[in-house]
Amino acid sequence: MTQIIIAIIGSGALASAMSMIVGAIQKRSKLRKLEKDTVRLQLLFLMYVIPDETQELMTVAQYYFTVLKANWYMTTLFARYLKTHDLDRPDWFKGGEE
Repeated sequence: MTQIIIAIIGSGALASAMSMIVGAIQKRSKLRKLEKDTVRLQLLFLMYVIPDETQELMTVAQYYFTVLKANWYMTTLFARYLKTHDLDRPDWFKGGEE
C-alpha cells in the first residue's frame, strides 16, 4: 500500500515538473518571437524613416539576420534597400539576391 501511495505522489510531482518545463519553453519561445518582431520594426523604421543612418541600420540588420536568424519578408526589403542606396552587400547577409 505504501508503494502505491509513493507512486501516486511521485507521478504527480513528475507531471507537475514536466508541466513547469513545458511552460518555461513556451514562454521563452514567445519572448524570442517578440524580440524578432521588435527588431524587425526597428529595422523598418530605420530603412524608411531615417534611411541615411547607414551604420545604425547595418548594426540592427546584422543582429536581425545573424543573431536572431530571422529573414521573413525583410530579406527582400533589405536587399532592395542596399541596391537603392548603392551599398555593398555585407558578408553576413545571405539572402535576397535578385
